Amino acid sequence: MLSLAVRPSDPNIELALWNAADVGEYLGIHQSTVWTYLAQGLIPAPIRLGGSVKWQRADIVLFLDCDCDMKKFRQRKRVQDR
Repeated sequence: MLSLAVRPSDPNIELALWNAADVGEYLGIHQSTVWTYLAQGLIPAPIRLGGSVKWQRADIVLFLDCDCDMKKFRQRKRVQDR
């Protein structure tokens, strides 16, 4: 389980799709750490749109609601996607 310093959300970061910098800002980590955690399977996977990599805001919020625990996140995501 990760321990992240969550900062108050920036009003400019309310888009439905976030890049690595947005995810990092929301989770209180550097964007390079976002990529490291992704490679280690510690954060939700992004989606690819053309040449861009984006995370769904709802996934990151759910991940945080699950105390940054990928097992809990996957379980709740499965239920949510039904």
